[in-house]
Amino acid sequence: MIKQPYIIIFLAMLASAMMVLVFKSPEKLTTHIDKVDLEIVIPKQFANWKIDETLLRIEPSPEVQDSLKKIYTQTLSRTYVDENGYRIILSIAYGSGFDNQLDVHRPEFCYQSQGFEVGEYNDQVVKTEFGQLPLRRMVAIKGNRIEPISYWITIGGETVSSSFQRKLLKIKRTLSGKQDSGMLVRISSIDADNHMAYKLQGDFINALLKNTDDKNRKLLLDLDEQN
Repeated sequence: MIKQPYIIIFLAMLASAMMVLVFKSPEKLTTHIDKVDLEIVIPKQFANWKIDETLLRIEPSPEVQDSLKKIYTQTLSRTYVDENGYRIILSIAYGSGFDNQLDVHRPEFCYQSQGFEVGEYNDQVVKTEFGQLPLRRMVAIKGNRIEPISYWITIGGETVSSSFQRKLLKIKRTLSGKQDSGMLVRISSIDADNHMAYKLQGDFINALLKNTDDKNRKLLLDLDEQN
């Protein structure tokens, strides 16, 4: 439960943001988006992970592709496999004005719209070599398919996980008059053992960060420099 002082602060910030929206014209809002090529940013092979070439790539329907282009500047979807045959699904969406799309396109709602039952939500802070990574974990189930999921969001270089953090950040960005670029990174695996799935997903995240250069790592997430 959120304590009363936090509710008061949140309501005060919300009121301020609404005043900004009333008195600031849309033309005065600045948009910043970096030029990014996700195919280059994300290595195709790193540590003991490589793209699974045995799987046929299924492209979204033209309607879905048009919808994605309206929301995101770029998307990337890959399945990686390790030497033991374990598969990790990596999906990334990147775009401008990203914070305005989060309430609709977060994995919770995307999976539900595809007929999955989604539950076991858990906001965690995962330790990496480069700092603490806040992310959300959940499990999506459809028939015999059980898919543990980890994801995080960056907006304007700040990494967030919980809905409350996202709302506070959105208000702060509104007050500053910025509409920054953002990224959603989702990692999942088909595995009935949630504990094992999250462990391997954590290993995957650490391996990806270690094998990404400083600039691209900063793009993926902005971590608190602490161990």
